[in-house]
Amino acid sequence: MGSSCVPGDVTRTPCDLGGGLKAWWFMSDKLGHQAEASRFIFYVHGPTSSPGSSAHRALVSRLALEAGAAVLMVDYRRTPEHTREDSQADVSKAYGWLVGQPGVMPTSTLIMADGLGCALALNLCAELRDATVAGGEDVLPAGLGLLSPWVDLSDSGTFGSKSWEKHQQVDYLSQRIMAFTASGYAGLSQVGVVPRLALHARAQASRALMCRCRMRACAVCVGGERPCDEKLDVESITAVKNACGPASMWPLFSNPQI
Repeated sequence: MGSSCVPGDVTRTPCDLGGGLKAWWFMSDKLGHQAEASRFIFYVHGPTSSPGSSAHRALVSRLALEAGAAVLMVDYRRTPEHTREDSQADVSKAYGWLVGQPGVMPTSTLIMADGLGCALALNLCAELRDATVAGGEDVLPAGLGLLSPWVDLSDSGTFGSKSWEKHQQVDYLSQRIMAFTASGYAGLSQVGVVPRLALHARAQASRALMCRCRMRACAVCVGGERPCDEKLDVESITAVKNACGPASMWPLFSNPQI
C-alpha cells in the first residue's frame, strides 16, 4: 500500500507520552483537536511495522474517517531489538495515558490491532481486567477489533497447518519469515537450533493471553484469500475466544472494505 493511498483529509499529530515514548493522533480535518472527538480508537500495530509505515498510516487514517474517531497509535519498543515485555509495557502505558486524557471515556473507546499486535492488545485487556478485579477503576474499552489476529505462536497452532502449502502462491509472507517473527517476539535469537526450547518459548509467549478477559464485545476480521473456514484462521479465532470469554459477541468479516 503506497503513500498515495493515505487520505489527505486526515491530520496526523505527534505527541510525547513521557519517558521517550511517542505516539500519533489521527483524526479528520473536521476535528480541530482530539478533545473535540466523542469516539476514540487505540490502535496496536504488529512488531514488524511502525506508525510511520504508509500501510498503517493509510489504514488508521481511513478508520479515523469512517468511524469519526480520534485514533491513537503508539510507537512502542519492538521485538527483536527489544523484549516482548518492553513492548507490552509501552502499550499498557500508552493506553493508560489515553484514558487519562480529558474527555476520553473507556466506554467510548475501542482497542484495535492487527496480526501479532492482537496478542499485545489481548494481554493489555487481561491486565485491565485483573486490575478491575483487584478493586481498581474499570477502564476496559467498549470493545475490541482484531484484524487477522495472530495469537497462537506454538508450532502446532501456527506452523502445523497445511494452509501454508495450499496458499503459498498468494501468501506474501513465507513460513520462514513468520517463524523468524514469532521467535523474535518469543525472545529467541536463533530458530531451530534447540527445537524443544523454541516450542516452549513460543508457548510461553502465547500463554499469557490464554485467559478470559470477558470483553464487552469483540469483532474479528480475517483475510479474503484465506476464508474463515481455513484451519489456521479457525484456530486463531478459537484462541481469541478463549482469551476474551464466552460473553463476547463474535461478528466475523471476510475481506472487509474499511
